[in-house]
Amino acid sequence: MPSKAANGEGSVFFAKGLGWCAKITQDGRRVTRKAKVQTKEGAEKLLRRLQREADKGPIGRRSPLLKRYVPEWLAAAELRGCRPRTLELYEHRINKHVLPLLGNTRLDKLTVRLVRELYTAKLKGSGQSRPLSPATVAHMHQLLGNLLKHAMREGHVGRNVLQAIDPPKVPKFEARPLQLEDARRLLDAARAHRYGTLWTFLLGTGCRFGEAAGLTWDAVDLEAGTIGIHQAAIRVRKDGRYRMVLAPPKTPAGRRTLPIPPWVAAVLKTQRDRVEFMQRKAEPVWQEMGLVFPSGVGTPLRESHVREAWIQFLKAAGLPEKTRMHDLRHTFATLMLDDGGDLVALQRNLGHSRLNVTADLYVGRVPAAQRRAVERYGELLAGAN
Repeated sequence: MPSKAANGEGSVFFAKGLGWCAKITQDGRRVTRKAKVQTKEGAEKLLRRLQREADKGPIGRRSPLLKRYVPEWLAAAELRGCRPRTLELYEHRINKHVLPLLGNTRLDKLTVRLVRELYTAKLKGSGQSRPLSPATVAHMHQLLGNLLKHAMREGHVGRNVLQAIDPPKVPKFEARPLQLEDARRLLDAARAHRYGTLWTFLLGTGCRFGEAAGLTWDAVDLEAGTIGIHQAAIRVRKDGRYRMVLAPPKTPAGRRTLPIPPWVAAVLKTQRDRVEFMQRKAEPVWQEMGLVFPSGVGTPLRESHVREAWIQFLKAAGLPEKTRMHDLRHTFATLMLDDGGDLVALQRNLGHSRLNVTADLYVGRVPAAQRRAVERYGELLAGAN
């Protein structure tokens, strides 16, 4: 009998009573198989097959179906601290777009061809399904890659086939900020609207909707002219039902204190009076959570509900109808840079973890800011000519 082989190596041998065999060691476990063709060449052929199987996963163990493995992968992501809303998105994307086509495929049988066919079908649309955007398919690629990476660690597969596939090219994000005159028109029209104070606040601070919906009065200092972003309202599913909960920011940079302009402070004073009126009106069912922008019963606002009112508001105010509420954040950033604002200050206001995120989104996309930087550089060297 030959000496013990290292992990991943193998050998062939002839043993009395067994005949020609192939042996391979995998993760400290020795796997021995008898060759069907009882020759040295037959044993060598068997060894090569065992080595190929070892590249795909544990030999002799049946890899689970993709649809059976998804719950295990999601459970592992939850243990790592993945946020409930993020887990919900992962589950939705995989269940709706991946499992109908690949759910009955074993993990070790996933091939480059099968995954590429999935991407093609999703980009083009099939049957009654509408085509998905390249960004959505690229996110599916990321999720599948993470799932297979976890499966490799658990010993279900020997390689991650997603590493051999390029995701769809995603067009670079283009913000759609309001022009200065449209921003002023919005502030004027918002005064009489139920959600006008909220929209004014978003435009004046650059906060995300969830951050505004989770803002509490104890984080507002009107005398100092500051607000503290310590949590956000997010939608989660629990026991088959969706509900709004308050959760801390995803990153340390998201937890921040922001200065507010005087006109935002004035709007917050008006909002405090509105909330007191709302509370008196809904007293029997009011749930006091100390929110600055609560729903009609004191609970966190749902973005989908406010978005419906936003669409109607844009039409009535004569504003660009493709403007999203999130574009108020982009408007804040664009106008600040356009007026000579500092990029680092903008990063901290927006709560970005890295400066390059802010720069990638806005630098070079604000013509006035770009022109002003060039003019200042020109003035710096003007005396040398």
